[in-house]
Amino acid sequence: MGNSLGGLFTLWAAIDRPERVSAATIVGAPATAIAGLRGTAAMATMTAPIRGRAVQCAMRLPSPASLARDALTEALGRRAVDAMTDDMIDLHRLPLRLPGQARSYRALLRRLLRGRVPRSENVLTGAELARIACPVLFLWGEQDVFLRAEDARPSVAAIPRARFESVRGGHAPWFDDAAGCAALIDDFLRAPDITARP
Repeated sequence: MGNSLGGLFTLWAAIDRPERVSAATIVGAPATAIAGLRGTAAMATMTAPIRGRAVQCAMRLPSPASLARDALTEALGRRAVDAMTDDMIDLHRLPLRLPGQARSYRALLRRLLRGRVPRSENVLTGAELARIACPVLFLWGEQDVFLRAEDARPSVAAIPRARFESVRGGHAPWFDDAAGCAALIDDFLRAPDITARP
């Protein structure tokens, strides 16, 4: 199961090591994996040569939690961020103050994106998606800012055993409807073609 970057890694694993992935659940847009995905304005800023370096330096400085909430709202949506506790906000903002972490985050974004556009080598082709043999459940938030659910459907349809569910919420839809997401995941994991596997 993966969200965002975790979703991208899950799909890569299902292609590269199919014997190790018996089923997968992708919750929210899987980073740069699906054609049409776009990064946020803040991500584009981080990938810029000069402005990105300045933001990277600023991320290491103490800042109020409200600033982190505002930054997360761009990617996750207001309702999801309002549901996050202060501790969850701190889990997103405080690690970036550790030595090397902001630089590492910026390097990752630069490897994934050019501005807001995913690097072509990170977008899975139809042929690559067709090689995913295991059952895959996609839970896609109706307000996911990275790609609209209806625009994701054609790529997901290339996966032979994919199931696509458009759900209430944004990029982290479990914050918007935890019970609804859990019920869909539970139903998927109890399917006979998954539970029958050794």
